[in-house]
Amino acid sequence: MEGLSAKSVVLNFVCQLVVFLYLLDNDTSWMILASSGIGVCIEFWKIGKAMHIEVKTASLLPLVFIVQSRPCVFHLKFKYFYQS
Repeated sequence: MEGLSAKSVVLNFVCQLVVFLYLLDNDTSWMILASSGIGVCIEFWKIGKAMHIEVKTASLLPLVFIVQSRPCVFHLKFKYFYQS
């Protein structure tokens, strides 16, 4: 996922989700809903590729998400180059 920031991926997911919920509320045809729903699923998959997500259970809350950005390939190569 080079060239994409974690914030932009999350923002795209939120925008896609809002559009999908709007279409769902307005009784749109199933063809359009399916297309938008698949787009939401793809954006959710991109979040998993752009970030490292851990799910932990706590006593009060059922799930707590800990999200960390993954380092991009460019930064890893840059770090390796200057360490040698």
